[in-house]
Amino acid sequence: MASRKEEKEALRQQRLEQEQTAASSERRRKILGYGVGGVIAVAAIVAIVVVLLANPSSGGGAPTPAGNPAFPEGSVPPPRERNLDAAARAAGCQLT
Repeated sequence: MASRKEEKEALRQQRLEQEQTAASSERRRKILGYGVGGVIAVAAIVAIVVVLLANPSSGGGAPTPAGNPAFPEGSVPPPRERNLDAAARAAGCQLT
C-alpha cells in the first residue's frame, strides 16, 4: 500500500511542477504582450502628434500660397467626345 501512495504523491508533485511551469510561461507571455501593446500604443500616439504638428494649417482661415484660392472660380467645360475610341483617334493616341 505504501508504494501506491508514494507513486500517487510523486505523480501529484510532477503534475504540480508542470502546472507551475505552464503558469509561469503564461505569465511571461502576457507581460511580453502587454509590453508590445504599450510600445505600439506609444508609437501611434507619437505618429499622431507628429502629423498634427507637421500640418498646423488645417484651419479654414489660412490663405493658400501666392494668394491662389483652393477652388478656382469658373465652370468645368462639358466633355466634347464621350466615346473612348473616337477621343483617342482625335487626340492621336493608340489604345492598346
